[in-house]
Amino acid sequence: MELAFNEISHTPLVDDKYQANERMLLFSKAVAEARKKGFRNIRTHFATNEIKLTNDYSLYNWMFDKDFPAVNRELFYDMFVQPFIKEGEDEIEAKFIEANYYFEDSDNNIPKQKCLGLTSAYLSETLAISFQSSPAWLKNALKIIIEKDEVVSQDDVIHIYSKECFTQNSIIRFIENISTLNLVETTINPNDKVIHLTSHHGQRS
Repeated sequence: MELAFNEISHTPLVDDKYQANERMLLFSKAVAEARKKGFRNIRTHFATNEIKLTNDYSLYNWMFDKDFPAVNRELFYDMFVQPFIKEGEDEIEAKFIEANYYFEDSDNNIPKQKCLGLTSAYLSETLAISFQSSPAWLKNALKIIIEKDEVVSQDDVIHIYSKECFTQNSIIRFIENISTLNLVETTINPNDKVIHLTSHHGQRS
């Protein structure tokens, strides 16, 4: 399973690398817990050197900054993968092309904008993950705006931002649903079968 990084949450930037480390420490605790639940990658539109923490200090810089404990930094060495939609997922790519997806939160001064990470999570039926950079992201369900054929609708993106999110019933149920093993009847000999995991949106609350 994969998480999808909400790239909007990298702003506002912090002032220095020590504040950046505090932001990443919270993020790393959430990711470490996600790994325990079976999430092996974080899918992203931007490379780690493009995800800024300060004006001149990126996530990549932090990952290799020996001023901070290696145990937190090394967690991410093999986690981030591109592109934001997994290659070969034709159905998901078609849904992305057929509609426009946006996020907006006027209460927290976030203007309407494209949201590739949240879109990835929504279409791929997985969890989005954000930095704790704004009260906008301190929720387990984020509203995504969908515009298709002149029709505007909204739907939930299931979302985490901290280690504690994994104790929430809505998150527990969602993970259970997307990690359910679906056994398909075939004429293949049981000893020759390859088991696949398929994902489905969990019930939202």
